[in-house]
Amino acid sequence: MIRELPRPGEKVLTPFREVDLAIRRLATYGMASNALEPTLFDDFYHDIDFASVDGFEDLPDPKAYLFLRTEGGLVSLDDKRGYRDLLKSNGSASDRSIRRIGGALNFVYLIEYGKGKDRKKVVAKTYQNWYGLKWIPLSIWTVGSQNFDIIGERRMTNEYRMNRSLRSNGLNAPEIYHISVPKRTIIEEFIQGTGFDKIARRLLESGNGLLTPRITALGEEISQVHSNGFCLGDSKPDNALLDGSDKIWFVDLEQASMCGNPAWDLAEFLYYCGHYTLRWGRMRPLVEAFLEGYLQAGDEKVVREISSSRYKRIFGVLTAPHIVMGISKLCRTYGISS
Repeated sequence: MIRELPRPGEKVLTPFREVDLAIRRLATYGMASNALEPTLFDDFYHDIDFASVDGFEDLPDPKAYLFLRTEGGLVSLDDKRGYRDLLKSNGSASDRSIRRIGGALNFVYLIEYGKGKDRKKVVAKTYQNWYGLKWIPLSIWTVGSQNFDIIGERRMTNEYRMNRSLRSNGLNAPEIYHISVPKRTIIEEFIQGTGFDKIARRLLESGNGLLTPRITALGEEISQVHSNGFCLGDSKPDNALLDGSDKIWFVDLEQASMCGNPAWDLAEFLYYCGHYTLRWGRMRPLVEAFLEGYLQAGDEKVVREISSSRYKRIFGVLTAPHIVMGISKLCRTYGISS
C-alpha cells in the first residue's frame, strides 16, 4: 500500500541498513529469478491469496475500497490492469506501438495508439523488481550527502505523489493517467520537449549566448520547486525538458521528495553539466546563468553549500578537477552574503 510516513512503531532504515537489505533480497529472490525481467516467481508470489485462511475466505479485500486519484479517474489500490490491459480497449493491435525508451536498468516504454489526429502518446513505467539495481551503488557512493530510495515501492510512490504535488503548485510535471500497485506500473503523459542535457551541450560546444536565458529559466524554476518545499532528488539535466512553448517540465520524479536536500539538486545539475566539457571558459557562463536564475527565489546558503568538499568528492570522478574547482569557487562567491 502506498503511504508517506512510517507507521507507529515501524523502524526507519538507515541508508546502509536499507542497502544491505536490498542486496540480501536481490540475492535471495532477484538473482534466482533473473531479476531484470518479469518471472514466474513474481507471478507466483503475487497470486498467493494470503487471506485464504479458514474463516476468512469471504472477507472482501480492503484495498478494493481504497482509491488513488488520477487524471483518468479514481483507481483502486487493487487494480491489476497493466499498460497492455489498458491498450486492449484503445483500438486494434495494428494501431498501437510500444517502444522501450529507458536504459538497461529501467523499464520505461513509449506507447502510441489511435489514428491520425486522435493518435496519442503516453509513457509507461514499470518496476519489475521492487529493488532497483542502479540505485544500490549510487546510494553507497553518495551516503552522507544524498539518500536515494532503493525500494521500488517507494520510488513508485514518489513518482505518483510528486507529479501530482508539483502540478498542484503550478509547476509542470506529467499527468498521471493510471497507476496499478499490483502490476507495479504507472502510465503518465508523454512530454514532447528537448532535454536540458542537449541544451547544455549546445551551449558548451558553441558558446552561443542565446541559450543562456534557458539555463537561467531552469535555475529559477528549480528555485520555485524548493520554495514550495520539494526537492527533485535526481536532477540530471535530462530530467528537465523544454517544450515548444518554452515551458520547463520536470520528469522522472521517482527520487523526488518533500523536505529533501536542495543543495544536492543544484550540485547534481551543475557538476553533471561540467562533465560535458573541459573548457572552463565555456562552463562559467552556464554556471552563472543557472545561479542567477536560482537566486531569484532560492536561498544563498543552498548555493554556498554546493562548494562543500562532499560534493566535490562525489562528482570528482565524473568531472574534470579544474571544472569541479571552478564550479565550487563560483558557488562560494554567489553565496558569500549568507
